Amino acid sequence: MGHGSETYNTTNFYQRNQVKWRAWITPETPVPTPYTDEYLGVVGLFEGGQHRLSDHFRPTARGCLMGAGAFGVQHLCPICVQRTILKHYDLVNPIERITPTQTEMQIEGETSIHFQVIHLKPEPNTQKTEWRLNGKVIAVNVNQVEITLGSTDHYQLTFSLADKTKWIRPDPPYAAYPLHQVSWIIKNSNPIHDSLPLEIELEATNPSFLGHDGQIQSQVSGGTPPYEYIWSNGSQDPFLSDLSAGTYELRVVDQHFDYATTSYQLEQKSKLDIDLRSVWTKNGWKVDLNLESDEKLNCWWSTGA
Repeated sequence: MGHGSETYNTTNFYQRNQVKWRAWITPETPVPTPYTDEYLGVVGLFEGGQHRLSDHFRPTARGCLMGAGAFGVQHLCPICVQRTILKHYDLVNPIERITPTQTEMQIEGETSIHFQVIHLKPEPNTQKTEWRLNGKVIAVNVNQVEITLGSTDHYQLTFSLADKTKWIRPDPPYAAYPLHQVSWIIKNSNPIHDSLPLEIELEATNPSFLGHDGQIQSQVSGGTPPYEYIWSNGSQDPFLSDLSAGTYELRVVDQHFDYATTSYQLEQKSKLDIDLRSVWTKNGWKVDLNLESDEKLNCWWSTGA
């Protein structure tokens, strides 16, 4: 690691996994990157940035319009283009106007409502839009929807706008697609469907020690099938496998947009106790190793034993 203050397109770190623009560096490009002909036109990690020639790194060999050194460059490098787009969405909310303007409403029984979002668009338009009702996708890439409500007693309609341009490479925590949302809450005092409440039961198997073999099986009752499964990891199946330790959230939505949510935390088996003892005997040192673990382990000594 170097020294000195960083900017969005300079860094003090030379380890690949700590470089802010690592998503733009191909596996074939060495880090740090040498100033040789084959790397002059690629994104890498080149030593020298701002007013420092060493222990400070930038993404391009020749710099860019916003970077370190002119080198006759009159354009932005990919890292600065990404930064410009992200900053634009940070400073400017692209959602200009919504209909209805009130975001909390009360209805009684079956009611049809027209929803619309007017928003700014780039050219070319790389935005993707999505409408979700109680978590279930009902429309994509449209600016308005007409929805008949009334089946259940509570609705949340969410409009999401994301710009998935090729000039952004998502890599949390360093970069993510710009996302703006608006939601409406609609409460219904007279639901027209009187089905049993949705209930979710989860059965799980924790991952083994150092493994990624956890499983979660969901069982749903009540509501009105078919059900839609929406997991926090993006899956839409009732059964999850090949899981690591962590918390997994599930939302189930039925035919009438009634929903239920639950979560489960998988825990990794991590019991590994090592007791290493050495004693001097007349024949030399003797070393005893005692291992206690939830899993079968193999041991190798530096002597080859």
